[in-house]
Amino acid sequence: MTDKFGSVWDVLEDDHVEAANIKLRSKILMAINNHIQKHNLKPSKIELRLGVTQPYVSALCLGKVDQFRLDVLVDFAHKFGLSVKIDVTD
Repeated sequence: MTDKFGSVWDVLEDDHVEAANIKLRSKILMAINNHIQKHNLKPSKIELRLGVTQPYVSALCLGKVDQFRLDVLVDFAHKFGLSVKIDVTD
């Protein structure tokens, strides 16, 4: 029998609520990192734009999703001029 999962987070996280939260954070984090790469932003520029220190920039660029709350990533996305939309369904 083969189990099918919608995402790697469904496999790694037993709590479906936490898995859903991680999926959202991961999606925003990837969009931010794509923006950083697309615009070839240097760490010092990222620090200034986000108002954070170098360790936070490193964690962000390394994709350490566990280091950031959802609201923080939404704030970061907006500071880069990105739009975040969340659909809520029944």
